Amino acid sequence: MELPFGYSVDLEEPLGAGSYGHVYRGTGPSGPVAIKLMPLDESFEREASILSALQGPYVVRLERAFEHSH
Repeated sequence: MELPFGYSVDLEEPLGAGSYGHVYRGTGPSGPVAIKLMPLDESFEREASILSALQGPYVVRLERAFEHSH
């Protein structure tokens, strides 16, 4: 999947789904990644803002957030 700013990821198998999107295993330029695909609405901006502020050993680190239509 080609994303903005020359960032590219390969989507692999699904890891799970919830009320706000689907999560897939993938491979990005720096190695393994989790990719969450969700509708582009106010929940996208809210989740990106919250995840970018959280840190800890058991918290998934938000590396990038893109608005992308496929």
